[in-house]
Amino acid sequence: LHVRSRRQRQMCIRDRFDIATKRLADMAEFEKLLNTDITDRADVLKQQALTHLWGLSILTIVIAAVVFFIALVSVRNITFAVKSVDGTIRALAERNLTARCVYSSQDEFGQIALSTNAMAAELQKVITEIGEATIQVATAAEQSSAVTVETSRGVQQQQLDTEMVATAMHEMTATVRDVASSTAEAVSLSEVVQSGAASGQSKLEETISLI
Repeated sequence: LHVRSRRQRQMCIRDRFDIATKRLADMAEFEKLLNTDITDRADVLKQQALTHLWGLSILTIVIAAVVFFIALVSVRNITFAVKSVDGTIRALAERNLTARCVYSSQDEFGQIALSTNAMAAELQKVITEIGEATIQVATAAEQSSAVTVETSRGVQQQQLDTEMVATAMHEMTATVRDVASSTAEAVSLSEVVQSGAASGQSKLEETISLI
């Protein structure tokens, strides 16, 4: 009985050892499978990470290119707007009142270009009005000068007429004086004739009485 009990214990120990060994083997196999699975998943995650990294890199490059393109276009637009406004202002300073900004946009530079064009148009309008007023003043001055010349001619003509009237009056005065002098001489001569006639008649009467 004792031997039999001992064998049973040994068999029980062997069974437990076999079970433990089998469990250890199963655990080792499970660990191996787990390591393989972990490695596979790590490779997959690594590949996904690399894929995402490449994607992010490409996306970053694309975004950088887009930003660079937008910056380049913005710089060109700003440069063009500044040159357009500056050229217009320089042309206006050189008295080219027909100069206008060709830049057109909805941004601040577009508003500046519109304001510059409005200022140029208003300046051209004012200069045109001043020119027209100057022409009107010059025309009025010419007309006034013509009237002055005509008035001066009229005054000169009136002066000539006055001088002619004065000369005629002087000549008439001289003629009247001549006529008066001639009349006085005629009166004196008439008195002499009357005196002679009276003397002759007296002598005639004396002669008749002597006869």
